[in-house]
Amino acid sequence: MERKIGEISEYNGEWYQCVESQDGSCKHCDMNFEGKCPIPIKECTESGRSDKSYVIFKKLKKVGEPYTTFVDKTIQNYILETEVSVPPKNAFVLINNEQRLIAIEIKQNKEDMEEKKLNLKPFDIQKAREGKPVCTRDGRKTRIICFDKVDKRPIVGLISDDEGEFIYEYLADGKCYNGKDDSYDLMMLPEKKEGWVNIYHDKEGNIYTDENVYNTEKDAINFCPHDKCRVATVKIEWEE
Repeated sequence: MERKIGEISEYNGEWYQCVESQDGSCKHCDMNFEGKCPIPIKECTESGRSDKSYVIFKKLKKVGEPYTTFVDKTIQNYILETEVSVPPKNAFVLINNEQRLIAIEIKQNKEDMEEKKLNLKPFDIQKAREGKPVCTRDGRKTRIICFDKVDKRPIVGLISDDEGEFIYEYLADGKCYNGKDDSYDLMMLPEKKEGWVNIYHDKEGNIYTDENVYNTEKDAINFCPHDKCRVATVKIEWEE
């Protein structure tokens, strides 16, 4: 997704502003992590951008310590690189272009909350090879197209976004970088499963189920032991 000059966006818990490159290169860009940039090159160069500009991304510097407002929002002030064109969605509180300041609400543990909400599991390369569903840590669906690229990043995936898919490369453990978490890290999506179980009651009237889960209601009824008193056959759903 092409960022406009002046637009502010978040990446991995930090805020960056899209600015025009003064030397026509990405030498001074702050989005270059260990030689790996998460922004597709076409979104930075004249040939791929609608405004025909070469842009880089500058990390906004914090001013002072976070503070709490009267409505219990935690705010952090930052120094702008240039005038704001597109403020952060649902995050900005106050923009002062004259003083080159912006106040942004701190979203606590955003990735952890998203990961917990999605019930994501740690990346398992064997399950991924078997075709089990994979996504990024922040919940974007990902298709792995290669596990054996001859490189220190052997896994190649296609991450879905609003405009389609873009290529991203990973270490063998599914991480972007050694020793730290990243929103693009690979995770396992839980698989939703369903089946049918029989419910019984014993001579004392106690209700219980057996340990067998059947693919269909018909199978559950057909395999019901004749010496047990079946009360009902019910459908269950779970995630693995």
